[in-house]
Amino acid sequence: MNIEFKKYETIDNKTWDLEVLKRSKNLNALSHFIDYKCITSNLKHVGGIVYLDDQVLVIYDITLDLATKSLVAPSPVPMLSDDIDPLRVKKAHELYSKWLLIEHKIRFDGVEIFEKNCWELEEKNLQFSGERKITGFNMVIPLDSTEDDLLANFNRNHKRNIKKSIMQGQKVLIISNTQNQHLIEFYFNSYRKCHYSAAGRQTRNDASFDYMEQLIHEGISTLFVTVLDNEPIAFLYCDQAYQLSRGWSQATSLAIQEEIFPRTLLEWTAIKYFRNQGCSIYHLGSYAAASQKNSFPKEGYMEFKRRFEPVHRPIYSLDFWGDDYNER
Repeated sequence: MNIEFKKYETIDNKTWDLEVLKRSKNLNALSHFIDYKCITSNLKHVGGIVYLDDQVLVIYDITLDLATKSLVAPSPVPMLSDDIDPLRVKKAHELYSKWLLIEHKIRFDGVEIFEKNCWELEEKNLQFSGERKITGFNMVIPLDSTEDDLLANFNRNHKRNIKKSIMQGQKVLIISNTQNQHLIEFYFNSYRKCHYSAAGRQTRNDASFDYMEQLIHEGISTLFVTVLDNEPIAFLYCDQAYQLSRGWSQATSLAIQEEIFPRTLLEWTAIKYFRNQGCSIYHLGSYAAASQKNSFPKEGYMEFKRRFEPVHRPIYSLDFWGDDYNER
């Protein structure tokens, strides 16, 4: 039996994406999003794959903050194969931890994982030793319903805002790689300027914005633009892969009037678009169980997301080093 760790840089991007999606179905772990995070935040990806006799055993999706020399795990790790063998997983974790200590002088003890089928609608128990607890939730909208049924499920406040936005004359343009290069550049630059003015500062470096635009040209990302009186007033940047889709970044002009609220129609247009593209999931975002406990304030970002009535899929944590595990 030969067990070997291969770091991310040595793995073909297509191989990485396919193997990751078999296990986690999580867009945050795709190679293009890893590259974006590293460009944006001065991170170094220190993840990789542990192979057992040329078969993928465990995938680690972890980045290193070069400024603080601390680890950042954007999604719970490790991602496991279908048949979970506790002893082999422990051996894989020991191998990866040893590599991390030698290569980067970082000790890595804690481990979190996604429940194997957490993107499925039916709850399934994960058979594994160690303490198991919910550490957070993913908010997802399954796209296997009709548009009418999806809309009917929304909170009445959202349905009212969508109807009102249409009556006000708001229209949403879909900017993808099917448009010509100049049109993509024009609307992406508009989004970029709006992002800057809305935040009051540049929150991403130029290289990260350039990479986001490149992903539109490559057909990975799509920019949704709300237009009112021939002026773009709001933007939603999304990506998709392998029947999964997600809203990534949003910006709204500060110049719009108080009674103009473009965000709901913008998100609803994206949901319809990805449903028609054959996607099975639209991911609205995640939240920590400890801080939110599945209840939200009456105002703000989380309340806006909640009114789409998404399914709240749990993220599980397991302690590989607990007493229950060590006794086996």
